[in-house]
Amino acid sequence: PHAPTGAYPAQLHINLLPQARGTGLGQALLNAHLEALRQHRVPGVQLSTTRENAAALRLYERAGFWVWREASSPLWRPWLGRDAVHVVMVKELL
Repeated sequence: PHAPTGAYPAQLHINLLPQARGTGLGQALLNAHLEALRQHRVPGVQLSTTRENAAALRLYERAGFWVWREASSPLWRPWLGRDAVHVVMVKELL
């Protein structure tokens, strides 16, 4: 599921190779993305992850994202080999 696109029309997707994680690059990418959206007067942004991605959840929560909805989902089965808790997070920008 997606959050309402009227309030959160932008979607965020960040992937880093394992060797780039923990270097601050994720934070830099997130900050640059959010700033570009603000400059373009985008009212909000949404993203999806899983409860298992604890590092990403911490990054997004520190940036002011909050959980809009979460539920067990087969969406992640191709990558994890099982269902996972799918988390949709949102952040208001204006």
